[in-house]
Amino acid sequence: MMRTPSNREERALSELRLLKKQLDDKIITQKEFDEKRKPLLKELVAGSDLAQPSQRLPTSPHVQEETHPIEKVHSQTPLGGCDLLEGAERAVRHEYCPLTKKWTKTPFLCRIEARPFAEGAMRVAHRVYDLTATGLDSCFVVKFTKGESPRQHYFTDVQMQMEARVWAQRYNECCPPKAVDFIAAYVLELADRAEQAVGGVERFIAGDYRKWNSNWGWSAAERET
Repeated sequence: MMRTPSNREERALSELRLLKKQLDDKIITQKEFDEKRKPLLKELVAGSDLAQPSQRLPTSPHVQEETHPIEKVHSQTPLGGCDLLEGAERAVRHEYCPLTKKWTKTPFLCRIEARPFAEGAMRVAHRVYDLTATGLDSCFVVKFTKGESPRQHYFTDVQMQMEARVWAQRYNECCPPKAVDFIAAYVLELADRAEQAVGGVERFIAGDYRKWNSNWGWSAAERET
């Protein structure tokens, strides 16, 4: 059930509109706009149960959960009335640290392109933008599994990828002919969605993508390592 925005949220939206007008009128610079909008966006993600520790998160005797300073995020709160937030969704970023074996989560606002830009046998990939960041720091890719997939699978995949990234870094310390890396990943949870509410996220890397292997044992004949 959609609820009415609080006075706090209405105030943040009003200040965002004013900032955008000042930017359009060249009263403030883009840099000033980007800095001043950050605390206002944080105001819009303060207050929901989604960011509180819950049994929806994966549990493990070796994995603990922490919450970042923005402790709550509203679900079912309209973000309309501000063109800066058109298409915005409330979300929670779940990040795993392989060194501490802990999960942390941070509420934020994001915008996901409706049409996927890539598709494989198992997943579709959409561009997603972190509205609390700017420039290249705001550009990511979210991958949703086709059909139904247990929520836990996304957390397991991200945990495995972050563990692999640590081992890659240790390998690189041995000065191999070519260094390797695993892209940092996190789990994205969308507050207001009933479908495709959870996905795996990596930073967007521009350029041509070349597939070197598959999930069924195929690999390219030529080597690059």
